[in-house]
Amino acid sequence: MKWMRWMVVGFGMIGSVWAAPQAVPEAEQQQWIKHLLPLPHEIAIAKSVTLKPADIGIVIRNDAGPVQVQILADLTALFQERAGQMPTGTTFQIILGVLDEKGQVEGRAVADAAHLKSCPNSAQAYLIRPDGDTRLVVAALNEKGLYYGAQTLRQLLAAKLTRDSIIIPLAVVTDWPDMEERGVWNSPFEAIPWMAALKLNHQTYVCGQTPGTNQIPVPRIDRVKLDMLRQYAMVICARMLYHLNYFDKYYGLYKFYPELKGQGEKAVCAGELFKFAKRDIPVICASQPQWRIIVADMLKEMAAQGAREVTVWLSEFEGQCQCAECLKSTQVQLESKLVTEAWQEARKKYPDLMLRIFFSQGDASPATVQALADLPPEIKIERVYSIYKPFLDAAAQGRWVLSFSGAVIGNSDQRFKISEALVKPITNGYTAKLKGVLSLCGPYLGNGLIPPNYYPIVLDYPLSALAEWSWNVNGRTVRQFNAAWATRHGFNDPALFAEWTEVISALNPGMLGTPSKKDFKNQFRVTADKIKHRQSLSCFSTQELTIALGQCWSALAIAEKLNQLEPAVETRYFLACVQMQAKLAALSDLIVKSDVTQPSGRQQVKEAWDALRTAMDAVLAAKGRQIDLWKAKPADFTKKVQEEIRGQWLEIQKAMDEAIAGLLKTMPVNVMQ
Repeated sequence: MKWMRWMVVGFGMIGSVWAAPQAVPEAEQQQWIKHLLPLPHEIAIAKSVTLKPADIGIVIRNDAGPVQVQILADLTALFQERAGQMPTGTTFQIILGVLDEKGQVEGRAVADAAHLKSCPNSAQAYLIRPDGDTRLVVAALNEKGLYYGAQTLRQLLAAKLTRDSIIIPLAVVTDWPDMEERGVWNSPFEAIPWMAALKLNHQTYVCGQTPGTNQIPVPRIDRVKLDMLRQYAMVICARMLYHLNYFDKYYGLYKFYPELKGQGEKAVCAGELFKFAKRDIPVICASQPQWRIIVADMLKEMAAQGAREVTVWLSEFEGQCQCAECLKSTQVQLESKLVTEAWQEARKKYPDLMLRIFFSQGDASPATVQALADLPPEIKIERVYSIYKPFLDAAAQGRWVLSFSGAVIGNSDQRFKISEALVKPITNGYTAKLKGVLSLCGPYLGNGLIPPNYYPIVLDYPLSALAEWSWNVNGRTVRQFNAAWATRHGFNDPALFAEWTEVISALNPGMLGTPSKKDFKNQFRVTADKIKHRQSLSCFSTQELTIALGQCWSALAIAEKLNQLEPAVETRYFLACVQMQAKLAALSDLIVKSDVTQPSGRQQVKEAWDALRTAMDAVLAAKGRQIDLWKAKPADFTKKVQEEIRGQWLEIQKAMDEAIAGLLKTMPVNVMQ
């Protein structure tokens, strides 16, 4: 085994400021540990040593794989950014490596190496141990664990690294993830480096496609993307395009195979929400043999291009094909059966191909129990939307089950809130022996999604929280997490920041946000229709609004004591939203009760409508100040998205204007005169 030392030959001890290790008081240890997200399971920093950055050298294998190459890049980038130089010294060595069969790294025994094999999710576990006073060793059973150890090391070093000095903790760390898979689904590839630094390891990779015969798409695997997943220690799994019932919407499959479409009204999910989102798409006719051929051919094609694990997504949402053959069974049983048989066919040629089935079908019924029981034990189970009892029972019985039913992440209106909706699914999933609880990443703003380069700004807090509880379920309280996050982000009073988040987290999220006709649940989507029918526009009582206003003023008093602008700007936006809701409630009361046949009644409605428009202008201005704090590329995104948000309000305002004008004209002619 060959090792390379990133150091300058002959540098030696010249210019070093070597000092003997010093004891680290308990209070200082705890402060240092606040720089770590997520919190390691076991950590102690009894001693530290102070040196010049030029004294530090990184030692790693010279035939290192892509993960170790990335580790080296991460650590050298840290030194270049903070100290303005490469870590090429010889006075103190940081050694990183995968343990050999003797429990050694670079021929040196690592204390407690044997313990790693007994850690949960041991393939991702790692150790950090001092080797005397001049070396620090990061070791793991494989490269994934080593990557996570390097991320902890990077955070520890960053806490006390400047151009002039570095204080190195002689830390003793033993750590592992509680959840095997952690992160979000439907996030962009560009965000991987940032998310991987938080020890998140799940990224949805959807294979590409080229048109094939009779509109059957031919999967295309992007090896560059697979290599990127490997480089950042991510789960390497390729999704076979989309849900099976979307193959006609995206590829026109039913033009040549109309029999593959689910039959009958019950094949389509019911409900206005699905129609609004244009997701009222029939499930497939899973009893058609052609589906097995199509899926098997696609799996073989993906395996031939290097995919070793594939996930196949069943039809999205509830539905049941009403053809005579399908009615002999159930949708969930038939679809999981056809995918299983297609995989078994593909394995005849590619025996190492692994399969996951993404269950967007299934519920609490005996049919779902049977569908899961019929799966070969090697097939992994992924479940989206509600995690019904059959899936929990399967996990309890030892099946590999991953939930995609965590909290949705992406709300830019209340970014600094940790709700029960985020933490509880993870803690419950851990207790239920799920392999992970993933969150949907849907950061919509304006007319589209937030660009990837804005993720570290807009989504840093919620994704850090997701990383925290997915890695160490019982490590920190919400308040402790908030203090740690604030410490990492340079707040002058982390405890005060934690107090602020508690106050703003108590706000009703329904009171916050800008008007949009694109969001099915947005209260302003139907206000014009309600005005026409003289129905209530408000969702909140006077008492609720009074309480919310008090919460906003309390939060603002706290935020203005902090050394960073963002909490105060966020709070003023919340305050503007609640004040707008109060104006909406006032208008609502008049819409329902006012006698618009009288001039005084019409005047009251007009004045209340003018007051609401003024309050909404204040909301948009406050939202703009929030967005203006975001600095990333493309730089014009912040201006563009503010224009889109205002455009959505103007569209709604026009409809409300017309509805109110119509209301004020619904009176006898003699009154109008």
